[in-house]
Order: sequence, then structure tokens, then C-alpha cells
Amino acid sequence: MLDDMPRTARRPGPRPHGHHAPAAARVPSPTTPPSAGAHRPGSARRAAAGLLVTLVLAALALVGAPAAQAHNVLRSTDPADGTTLPFAPDRVVLTFDAAATALGTEVVVTAADGRVVSSGAPTLADATVTQPLAGELPAGAYTVLWRVTSVDGHPVEGAFGFVATAATVAGTGGAPVPTPTPTPTATAAATPAPTATAGEDAASPVPTATTGPTEDPQGSAVAGPLLVGIGGALVLAGGVAAGYLLRRRPADGTPTPTAGGADGPPDGRGPEGPTD
Repeated sequence: MLDDMPRTARRPGPRPHGHHAPAAARVPSPTTPPSAGAHRPGSARRAAAGLLVTLVLAALALVGAPAAQAHNVLRSTDPADGTTLPFAPDRVVLTFDAAATALGTEVVVTAADGRVVSSGAPTLADATVTQPLAGELPAGAYTVLWRVTSVDGHPVEGAFGFVATAATVAGTGGAPVPTPTPTPTATAAATPAPTATAGEDAASPVPTATTGPTEDPQGSAVAGPLLVGIGGALVLAGGVAAGYLLRRRPADGTPTPTAGGADGPPDGRGPEGPTD
């Protein structure tokens, strides 16, 4: 029936304002090339993914950088490594780039004779670690072994050394070590002297040393005449006694000796009478 209508009758009239043709009328033909805007959603997704990966890598770099910088680094030591000093110091000081923690921090100083001369725990102040020394500090090479704990808990360790030309004692300001004086042997003191008992002391007189007889000049001058007088008196007494005895013998009837020395009577007769 529409075919029987004139073509002029089938011409559509004017479209009202704002009216759009059905969507099917706007579908492009298969031969029309696709527009550039058809691929925009996929490109945006890829760009967003790349940006996200970049941000993640940047965040990891920022997080890892402080962790790497948190490890302590030794900046200087006092005494400096390899120096030669007149005498050993009273302490060694280590300076780091950051503060350390007391847990796990240790400094050991060994003298030339192998003795450990570090004393007590080290002192931490800001970025410095101070280790005191004690006792006799001999001459020679010293070795310092150190170990500190960083703020992130990571331990850092190392070593350095110095040389002392003279011995000293810690805390004396470098005064030389006093030379010990030899002590006398105790042999004489170890042997006890003999001691006398109370009874022996009372009974035995203490001997006194004499230097020989002494002569008194005045006593000798007096004793000489005295001895002469005593001798003369004895001689005189002897003479008197002899004279007294000689006078008593005739009175007792004892014949006196004759001039010839015979004991008979003077007439030549014996005691029994005259001889024929």
C-alpha cells in the first residue's frame, strides 16, 4: 500500500529539535575505519600500572636508604691508628658518624706483653665511645679491638693500633715506672738466736769481756816499799827466833858442840867413863 503512495508523500517531515536518530542509524559501516578513541580505556590502564610500579620502586628505595645509612662508620680514633707516643694514654676514644647503643659495644686494648689493659665498660656519649685503661702500661705496640652496635641493631667492628716508647702507670700522667729496689736476704733473720731459760739466766752470770790486768801506777809505787818492809820484818823475826832457841838448849842439859865438832865430854872420855 505504501508502494502505491507517491514518493512525495513518503518524505519525512521536519524533525523536532533535540530528536536524534535511532542508534542503529549511526552504526558505521564495516568499511569505515575505527576512530582513535576506541582504544583509550586500555591505554589508561597500562599507564596506571606503570605509574604504580614506579611509585613502588621509589618507595622501596626510600625505605632502604635510611637502613643502609644507619650502620655506624668509624670517623677517627685517639690515639690515631699507627701513631707512636712517648707513653701509653689513660684511655682510647673512638668517634663514629652516629651514636651507638651500649648493648654489644665493647673495646679491648692489649699491651705488647699480651696483657689486657682495658678496664671496665666503655662510656658512650653522643657519637664517641671512650674506653679507660688501668694498671702498668709497658712500652711497645698496643692493639685495640672494637665492636659497636648501631641504632638499627647491626654490629660493626674493627681494629687499630699505636706504639708507646716508654712504660708508665695509668693515672700518673706519663710518670715512669719506679724501679724496684733489691731487698736483703732473710737468711740471718730466719735463724733464731738461742735464748736462755729463766733458770739458766738466774744461775749463769753474764760473762763480761776483759782486756787483761790493768796496772795502777800509784798502787805499784805504794806496794814496793811495803813489800820491802814486810820482808825485813820476817827476816828480823826469824833471827830473833833462832837466837831464842840457841839460848834454851844448854838449860835443857843438851851438850853443846865442841870446837872439834865432837859431842863427847871435854876430857876425852865417853859417857860411860874413861877408857883404858
